[in-house]
This record gives sequence, C-alpha cells and structure tokens, in this order.
Amino acid sequence: MTDPAADAIEGEFRVLATRDHRPSPNTRRIVARILCWNLIFVGVLAGAPQLFA
Repeated sequence: MTDPAADAIEGEFRVLATRDHRPSPNTRRIVARILCWNLIFVGVLAGAPQLFA
C-alpha cells in the first residue's frame, strides 16, 4: 500500500513542475509602470536646477 502523504507530495510536485514559469502580463505591466515613474522622477530631479537657476 502506498503512503497517501507521499502521493500528495508527488502530485503537488507534478503540478508545480508543469506550471509555465513565464512572468504574467500583470507583472510586466507593474514593472513597466515602476520604470516609467522612476524615469519621470529622475527627469524632474535633473531638470529642477535648470528651472530655478
């Protein structure tokens, strides 16, 4: 007789191993949004001295 816990672990591993590991579109969208805001803030910080000079 097989151990039910071992079967459950093996089944769970099989599910995890067959998952697709591509980043989701939501993750890509979040990363793009963060990068855009970082570029905006860097642009503001770089341009601020020229505005007030």
